Amino acid sequence: MGPKLSRNTFAFGVTSFLVDVSSEMLTPIMPLFLLNVLKANAFVIGLIEGVSDLIVASFRAFSGYVSDKIGRRKGMSTIGYFISSIMKMFFVFATSWPQVLGIRMVERFGKGIRGVPRDAIISYSERTENLGKAFGYRKMMDAAGAILGPIIALAIAAYFLPALGEEMTYRVIFAIAVF
Repeated sequence: MGPKLSRNTFAFGVTSFLVDVSSEMLTPIMPLFLLNVLKANAFVIGLIEGVSDLIVASFRAFSGYVSDKIGRRKGMSTIGYFISSIMKMFFVFATSWPQVLGIRMVERFGKGIRGVPRDAIISYSERTENLGKAFGYRKMMDAAGAILGPIIALAIAAYFLPALGEEMTYRVIFAIAVF
């Protein structure tokens, strides 16, 4: 099977898995929360997702430049993961779609600044002949989290929806996603 993966690659794989479980728990329910609870329309839902994608793409280039300039890849990546994780807590308390937009913008900023420095760390942590395996492992862990997240959200919804109703069930899912 060849050389083992570095501790950095292993750690980023586990982190990617956990963060993606958390993020993907929110993906299927966020439009329903916005529409049914906060009474946002389809335009607003599309606006929030579009702005979110724009922020991620914009800050990837920025984070690559800054991490090269200052050489603090681990710090930037850690801050990005921290911001993404912490901001999810604020969805629990959102009472309007502009609040969700603001929270989502900051949360996606975290995603935008973490990826490029993380990938640079992985590339420095592995031997050249191991790079494909390393990036494949990290991406596999990311995908596994993306599969498990919606399944967990569905299970939580099935359990809590009859007792708590729609709004409180969404808020419970938001709270659980933080952990």
